[in-house]
Amino acid sequence: VKAGNIGVNVNGIEHGITITENDTIATFIEKLKNIGVEASYNEDTGVFSMNIDDGDINDIDGTGIVDALHLEGVNEGYTSNNLQTSKTDTVYSAATESTLMSNLGVQAGVITVHANDTDYDITISDTSTLGSFIADLQANGIDAELDATGVFTISDAEITAEGSTNILDALGLSVDIYGKTQTSGDLTLETIVTQVTEATSSTLLKDLGDGISISDGQTVIVKNSNNEYSTITVGTTTTLGELLQEMTNAGLHASLNTDGTVEIAGGTIEGGTFDVENALGLEREPYTAIVTGDALTETVEVHKLVDLQTRLVDDLKVEEGYLEVTDADGNKFYEKIYSGQTIADFMTDMGNLGIATSLDEDTGILTITGGAFKTLTSDEVRDLVTDGTIRETDPRYIQGTNLLECLYGSGTISTDHITVASTYSKSQALSYAATNTINASLTTTLENLGLAAAGTAVFDVRGESRTVNVSQTMTIQDLMDTLQNEGIASSWDSDN
Repeated sequence: VKAGNIGVNVNGIEHGITITENDTIATFIEKLKNIGVEASYNEDTGVFSMNIDDGDINDIDGTGIVDALHLEGVNEGYTSNNLQTSKTDTVYSAATESTLMSNLGVQAGVITVHANDTDYDITISDTSTLGSFIADLQANGIDAELDATGVFTISDAEITAEGSTNILDALGLSVDIYGKTQTSGDLTLETIVTQVTEATSSTLLKDLGDGISISDGQTVIVKNSNNEYSTITVGTTTTLGELLQEMTNAGLHASLNTDGTVEIAGGTIEGGTFDVENALGLEREPYTAIVTGDALTETVEVHKLVDLQTRLVDDLKVEEGYLEVTDADGNKFYEKIYSGQTIADFMTDMGNLGIATSLDEDTGILTITGGAFKTLTSDEVRDLVTDGTIRETDPRYIQGTNLLECLYGSGTISTDHITVASTYSKSQALSYAATNTINASLTTTLENLGLAAAGTAVFDVRGESRTVNVSQTMTIQDLMDTLQNEGIASSWDSDN
């Protein structure tokens, strides 16, 4: 997209907008809003939209904004050839003996060098290098050398005739009149290096190939399968990934495959000033659609923060049994952990022992102040039952509980009975697993949707059968990606 002026028709009145190379999506939206065009950009989804179509834009200065993305047919799709970028750099390096003299600007011909009171004719060809030229000079008893920085020197000699070679100017030889020494400047070799690489999502649109003209503020107008129009603004800093994301979020399915090809489906390019079909090398292909019936649901295990009614054994999976508790006066008590006991029940028991507790339901953290706790072994509980300290007959409870490990990740909170009144312990953020039936999402596995085993599905794509392998561990997103790799466009409606 080139910088320039466009006219935008709003309610029959044409308004002028100047597009500059510094325009961003935000500044272009602001310019549209200033003339009464409703435009928005969703940063989470990458969707850009406005309430006008390509027929309302007059590309006055030929910015290219109207013809940018020109896809047609709601049920059509587009594929591109392999997209590549080329980068050309000019590299300057010090000349060496292998450097062709022709690359330094020396033409073929014969030069005359006067040395040792004699004139020597030396022939230079298109294949002569600095090394061969030096060898020819030295063969005639002429001292010549090329140092590492590219400085070429002929000592006690002078080029008296350069013929058609242009050697004096090409090598920049200067003459020391008294010593008959000629020295060049730093001879450098100019090399043009072109590197071709496969396009990625971070490739700038302007770098996709020769002949692509783009300037800030150009647009691409797309229509999805629901006949909803969106306008995408592109510019010199827009990447291929950003363009495809905006098209996808506008209701189309647009992706860059691993082989560098682009596929677009589920909508059409209706206009704009950036010729996206040419830039991406798109070819139209017809598509049909299959829609699921009922909304997909799955049964999943979710984690919830604890509250006062969370059960220790049933929800947090704490083992039943006994826990040793020491109060501020050093008295020992044995707390029974049982099925159905809630966090509120446990906190009440602690309160009866003079130990303060509190639960932050926003973080799931249980705080205990003023007590020491110890995890008992099963042998210790049995000994306490035997000597009558613990009165228990149910074998389920004649064991130690792992409550402290579950709450604090440690079998002991505090054993310093001298300062036990000032102990202060905070639990981990407590949560537990619960089973819910929820609407499926892109991360839902096919197993959760009822797929019993791995297998294959065959699709007819433009008269060609394409086989897709499916498995229980695949997510809906995985399936959509697999379909896309087979040239089958798909979309996901999270609202239904």
